[in-house]
Amino acid sequence: RGTAGGACEKVSYTAEETGFTGRDFSNVVFTMKFLQDSLVQAVIQTIVISLCVAFCIPLIGTFNIFCVICYLLGSWRVLDWELDFFNVLYLIMSVGSMSRSAERCLHLRR
Repeated sequence: RGTAGGACEKVSYTAEETGFTGRDFSNVVFTMKFLQDSLVQAVIQTIVISLCVAFCIPLIGTFNIFCVICYLLGSWRVLDWELDFFNVLYLIMSVGSMSRSAERCLHLRR
């Protein structure tokens, strides 16, 4: 049969070498083929789900930043703010800090 862990290890065996004969051998082969097909299907399903999640996360982040900007713009009317230099600077800083924090969250794994 070859040495365990050697470079010349035998990969496929006949029914006589494994001890399974006739119907038992074909049942083992069918079980292994079914397992292989199930694993391939699970890998494809995992890739599709991962791509869907990877597409949805940036959309949620963009929606979050959009809601904060709308909240700040809407609060001008409610609080009767005037558009002067300091308010414009405040909005630029808040949008910049939100985008930096979102980028830090995206690259948190590194």
